[in-house]
Formats: sequence, C-alpha cells, structure tokens
Amino acid sequence: MKVRSRFDDVDHRIAKLKSVTVKNKTRQAQFATIGCPPQPVLTRWGSWLNGALYYAKNLPELKAIVESFEGSGVLVTQAKLCLQTTRLDSQLLKIKDQYECLVELIETMESAKYTIKEAV
Repeated sequence: MKVRSRFDDVDHRIAKLKSVTVKNKTRQAQFATIGCPPQPVLTRWGSWLNGALYYAKNLPELKAIVESFEGSGVLVTQAKLCLQTTRLDSQLLKIKDQYECLVELIETMESAKYTIKEAV
C-alpha cells in the first residue's frame, strides 16, 4: 500500500507495539480502557489505516500505557523508544486528516454487497 510506505515512523510503531502485545495477555489487559491496538493484516488495504487511526486517536493514552510496561526486555525497550520519535505526531495527524475517509470507502469496495451498478 502506497500510504504505508510514506509513513515510516507510524509503520514502525505499529509493528513494534504489535510485537509487544500480540502474545502477552498481561500487556493486553492494560489496554482495557481504550481497547487493544489493532493487529493489521498487510494484505487488507484498510487494516493498516485502521491501525494508524487508532494510534492517532489514542496517542497520549498509548504513551502512558507503554511507559508503564515492566521489564527491560528487547521488545519492551523497542516499544518505549518507538514512541519517542519527533515526526510521529505530525505523521499521525496527517494520516487522520487526509486518509480517514478512505477507510469507509475501502470497506464498501471490499464488501460482497457492493455491485458494479452502484460503483457506476
């Protein structure tokens, strides 16, 4: 997806936070108030955008939750470091402003109920 390749910091964050939460039930439980981060499937167009919009919407809460992770393992350290990039906030705002409308359009296009007649 071309959108993903333009936002390296956001893509890096999504990958790191996915790796630190995907198999750890204790860390997943810490996201109870805002919901677990989405697990994007790269072959689904809108899944990465949904993940990026989740991060844009919940950025302050995400930073607080990740900073509260205990331990000094490689995954935890990388997750904490990936939240400290300076370009990240501006990239998330740009995605939210320019690409949020695409998510609904992609879901409509991928649905089985969308006919050629409706597209025309």
